[in-house]
Amino acid sequence: MATAQLGHECTYDLVLNSVFEDAEALNAYQSHPEHAAIKPFLGAIRTERQCMDYTHPAP
Repeated sequence: MATAQLGHECTYDLVLNSVFEDAEALNAYQSHPEHAAIKPFLGAIRTERQCMDYTHPAP
C-alpha cells in the first residue's frame, strides 16, 4: 500500500503492488475469486486507473 505525495499531480492515492513467480501465476491471479470480488469496489471509488507490469530476468 502506498499513499500519494502531496503537491505532485502525477501521484495516485492507492497502489496495488503484487509479485508473481511467472506469467502463468499472474494470469491465474486475474480470475482469482478474491481479485474478482474487489474489482467492483475499486471501480466505484477510482477516477483513473493505470496498470504496469515489470519483468526481470532470474538472478
